[in-house]
Formats: sequence, C-alpha cells, structure tokens
Amino acid sequence: MIAIDILVWILIGAITGVLYFSFQQWSVNKLNPQKKIRSLNLIIGGAVLRLLVVGIVLAVSVSFSLVSLFIFFGSFMFTRLVFLLRWQGFLQMKKPFARHS
Repeated sequence: MIAIDILVWILIGAITGVLYFSFQQWSVNKLNPQKKIRSLNLIIGGAVLRLLVVGIVLAVSVSFSLVSLFIFFGSFMFTRLVFLLRWQGFLQMKKPFARHS
C-alpha cells in the first residue's frame, strides 16, 4: 500500500471521528428534560445516523483493502478517544505544585 493511500485513510478516519464526536456533543447539548420524547428521538436517531455514516465509510474502506479498513478504523477510534478524553478533562494541562492562596 502506498504511503499516500495510508495518509488518506488516516485523514478520512480522523475527519469521521471529529464529525462523529461533534454531532454526539451537539446531541447531548440539545437534550431537554422537559421534552422527553424529543430528547429520546434525538438520542436514538442521532445514534442510528452516526452508526450509519461510520458503517458506510467502513464498507467503502474495506472495498479498497483490508489494510485500509484497519487504518481507517484505528484512526477513527483514536480520534474519538482523544476528543472523549479532552471532553472529560483528562488532557487538560495542569500546573504541578500550584499554590492556592
């Protein structure tokens, strides 16, 4: 597999991961306890759409080669992990030995 192909599938995986996480974060921000049916539809519909998009890209990548499938999936999952850790605050820069006055 040519290096350009590898970089393309890494880029496609990273973009898909960013879009997946951005849409998931948007869905979570739109949840409203006063509108339970709308929120439930948003959760289920959003999950189905996200999985459908990832499934389509997985199908396209496997049609190229099994290696491209693994490269796409690895970069997709790595991107999602980085964004999730950042959202949870695990990747925040903290000052060691900071004094609180």
